[in-house]
Amino acid sequence: MHTVLRRYLLFSAFVIALFAVTILAALILQTANSKTTFADASSGVYAVVSKAGVTADTIAVVRVGDLTYEEVLITIPHLAGMSVRGTTSPDGTKIAFLVVDEGDSKNPVGSLKILDLETESYTRLTTGVDLLQKPLWSPDSKAVLVTVSQSSKNSNFVDTAVISYPIEISPEGRAEVIAIFREVVLAVPLEIDQMGDLVAVVINERGSLLFSNNQEVLRLSPYFTRDWALSPSGKKIAFIESNLESGLRYLPRIESISGGSVKAAAALPSSSQALGVVWKFPKDEKVDFGSEPTVEAGQVRASTVGSGFDIPLAWEETEEVLFVEHWNGLNFEDPGKVELQIVMSAGRQSLAGYTRFLGWISK
Repeated sequence: MHTVLRRYLLFSAFVIALFAVTILAALILQTANSKTTFADASSGVYAVVSKAGVTADTIAVVRVGDLTYEEVLITIPHLAGMSVRGTTSPDGTKIAFLVVDEGDSKNPVGSLKILDLETESYTRLTTGVDLLQKPLWSPDSKAVLVTVSQSSKNSNFVDTAVISYPIEISPEGRAEVIAIFREVVLAVPLEIDQMGDLVAVVINERGSLLFSNNQEVLRLSPYFTRDWALSPSGKKIAFIESNLESGLRYLPRIESISGGSVKAAAALPSSSQALGVVWKFPKDEKVDFGSEPTVEAGQVRASTVGSGFDIPLAWEETEEVLFVEHWNGLNFEDPGKVELQIVMSAGRQSLAGYTRFLGWISK
């Protein structure tokens, strides 16, 4: 049998076995251990955040502009030291979690779980998914995409499948393989675009590549990249390049997906570095990077403040509220301590003790 075909069939068999686990998990492991009453909360904008613990994380919502409202949604157990990752659904009714709750420190196993904020159910959809990823929601909030990897023929790389899991398992809604990327270091689903195609970043021996509808459309960089963000129109992508030309530097970049390119670094001194990318203003497609405080005044940055600097995480859809990681140090080499903050025109809210931002919910 041809080697490529054999490998495809083996990986396909692995994925089919994973689907069987998915159905069993959905039927048997559904629980209702959440205590939230958030479904009855008053209208407003809320941030979903998590507080890391050694063996369990606390998930909560806080109201923007009113920190007297802070509700714990659920406490999620996990393997020691392996914090929960998660994202809120576009319709604001659910949260998808990647929870390392099986195996041990040498062989940890990640599970995909869903917390429904309306029914208070907490459901495991599948196990055996890749660690260190954030679940990606479909635009209609009916499915969640995650990656599942196995060793490649080349021991330095992995084969990665992007799989879409419907929130409700039924004969009409089954898990589906969206894409398979072979011999990669990393494959990261970014978005389901307006055409319904998967947009993903793949890192392999050629560097960082952008794929759409399983086709390579752009080579982003010969280096590793991070913090990718598509513009509202889907015509541009902003990201951070881990540039190695003169030692490791984190350089901001913008590339046009539809042809031609614009380098964000053209507006910055070559020595300037940044971490974090957020888009604002769909009409003008303005992008902000979290720049080091040493950048000269007037250059692109994301709200560096008197003491320390901000790494932007997400604008709320009204574009009046920005969630950031605020570091109180001097620069990236000496970042100091971090604190999650909500930035508004009226000032800042500090979320003491919380360690991750999972998304916005507007009611």
